Amino acid sequence: MALCRHCNSLILFGGSRDGVLRFYNDQCRSNGVRVRVASHLLVDFVKRRNEGRARRLLSAVP
Repeated sequence: MALCRHCNSLILFGGSRDGVLRFYNDQCRSNGVRVRVASHLLVDFVKRRNEGRARRLLSAVP
């Protein structure tokens, strides 16, 4: 038995897979993949923004 990574429903038999992640059905899988991609994009954006801010602060130090 496993839990769906998107809706947390109990999966008794089968389900849909995306790599090591298991989903209740194809709709949950497509929604879960979209959420995962969006979160990766947000994390990358924040990292790039913070790195740029750190470089500007370091360049301003005499």
